[in-house]
Amino acid sequence: ETQAAQTQGQHIMFTWGNDFKYENAEEVFESLEKLMHYVNKDGRVQALFSDPEQYALAKHEEVINWTVKTDDFFPYADGAHGFWSGFFTSRPALKRYIRESSAVLYAAKQIAAFAGASQSAIQPLREALAVNQHHDAITGTAKQHTTWDYAKQLYAARQNVSKAIKAHFDTFGLHRGHWCPYLNVSACNATQRLASGDSSKVVVYNPLAHSRKVTIELPVVWHCDVADMFTGEAIPSGMVQSLPSISNYGKSMGGSKTSVAFEAELPPGGYRTFQVTATDQPVTINVGSLPVLENRYLRVTFSSAGLIDQIVEKDSGVVVDVEQSFGYYEARDNVLDFVEREGAYIFRPKTNTPTMFERANVTVQKTEAVQEVLQVFNTWISQRVRLSATAKHLELTHTVGPVPVLDEIATPLNAGMDVISRFKTNIANRGISYTDSNGREMQRRTRDFRPSWDFKQTEGVAGNYFPVSAAMLIKDSSKQLTLMVDSSHGGSGSVRDGEMEVMLHRRLLYDDRRGVFEALDETEFMDSYPESIPWPASQVWGDLFTHHHGAGLITRGTHWLHLGVSGDASWRSLAHSLYAKPLIYFPASVNFPVRSFLSELPPEVEVVSLEPAANGKLLL
Repeated sequence: ETQAAQTQGQHIMFTWGNDFKYENAEEVFESLEKLMHYVNKDGRVQALFSDPEQYALAKHEEVINWTVKTDDFFPYADGAHGFWSGFFTSRPALKRYIRESSAVLYAAKQIAAFAGASQSAIQPLREALAVNQHHDAITGTAKQHTTWDYAKQLYAARQNVSKAIKAHFDTFGLHRGHWCPYLNVSACNATQRLASGDSSKVVVYNPLAHSRKVTIELPVVWHCDVADMFTGEAIPSGMVQSLPSISNYGKSMGGSKTSVAFEAELPPGGYRTFQVTATDQPVTINVGSLPVLENRYLRVTFSSAGLIDQIVEKDSGVVVDVEQSFGYYEARDNVLDFVEREGAYIFRPKTNTPTMFERANVTVQKTEAVQEVLQVFNTWISQRVRLSATAKHLELTHTVGPVPVLDEIATPLNAGMDVISRFKTNIANRGISYTDSNGREMQRRTRDFRPSWDFKQTEGVAGNYFPVSAAMLIKDSSKQLTLMVDSSHGGSGSVRDGEMEVMLHRRLLYDDRRGVFEALDETEFMDSYPESIPWPASQVWGDLFTHHHGAGLITRGTHWLHLGVSGDASWRSLAHSLYAKPLIYFPASVNFPVRSFLSELPPEVEVVSLEPAANGKLLL
């Protein structure tokens, strides 16, 4: 009767199942059949086994005036101080690896279609990505050993797909090539080995159905020039300081300290080939003194503290005062907070005011291709602010970690950290912001308010955090600032007026008792789980019996910042570009320096998927 009172129509769904129960199927089904027998014998209700499809068909056949819900249920909470807004960021390296692998699959399906191949070679990546959509995988709420296994599956699948794409490229006339999988940490043997007079062919494949310009950065040891292999024209380029060549745990990856950067103009659904040639000149970097970045579209100034200070969008004349800095919330996760402490699921800071790092040492470097300000905030937070020659957005690449803790082993006095990037502006948004719904429509977020129910706020920060999968924006009557992300994060533009913040990294010392039974403390090593600890002690105190050791996790990510008039939607095409990064390939020989397999589509139309289907057909 209680369920019927909350359900429209005559068909009522009763779900059963649980993360930690109903593992014995025979026992469960026998018990349910007995229960259903006596319910049906009573005659007032007919009970039967069903599935979501049958239930939906039955409801569809009923004549019901359905209400329409346009908001969502985020953030979920299971108590006054138990907001599940921490998992929006938990395990950021795995989240980013999943996102990057998804983009590789997006391109690989296209390339297989253009090559007339089947899907068999890319199926392993499909399956690995499907497994990583599990509600304890991409959420970051699995145990550490399981998380490593998720990443291992992705790595193996990526290796297989790389071989498949290489074979497909061979049919395009791109022969005997190889990849540089560690370009994100400034390592690539194909370009680092170049000495005076040596050259390397570089193919840049664009999976979008739009021509676009992208900045390509390749680690080199000698000064290099870049040319278009199709036209023979020199491409404006410049030497810049590379991002630190380190692994997720701070080990050297053998990369170069300098890189050549250039802007590549790419055809839709195709590639263009460039030639990078080392000269006999030593590497020199043009270091500027005035921290101002400016191109045809934007002007960005910095304060005396080394922080972004103001952005001007030249076409519209929109100006925003914005201070971007990093900081952290101290987690309420010590042993004294037994019930509602932080963990992989829960975000519960000790106070609503973060500790901010509001001064950075800066280095300015300017070339024809890019202008950059390198910021160092402390020993574990740095950022590169880049403005490319023709870009209408600002690129922010952060390197965060290892997040410091007092001791590797939790003690009653220690506490973890939730690290944030904050944008403090003069935009009068009045507590209203917008975040994307799985990369699609934007959801309006209002501070301390939910559209569908009477909401009473009990956590001023955590209760106003929302998932940011693609973008977040704040606006007033005249201007709009949009932040695009390359991986899923938690964030908010509704905690404080005129501010956006996004959580980048988390390191916690205790478990939140929501099912992981292990602290969210990502380190290079972790001991095996002790077998001698009896249940339920292993479940309740699992974080005290698991020993994390070695270097803490370092995460690197890229965000794009776009300024425009209020209501401007041009950032959407930028968000697609940030997701669908070009593939960079190094062939020994090239038959066709430039090819395009797709016609240019209007800017508001995207190819969501193009892939081989059965019987030689294509799925578009």
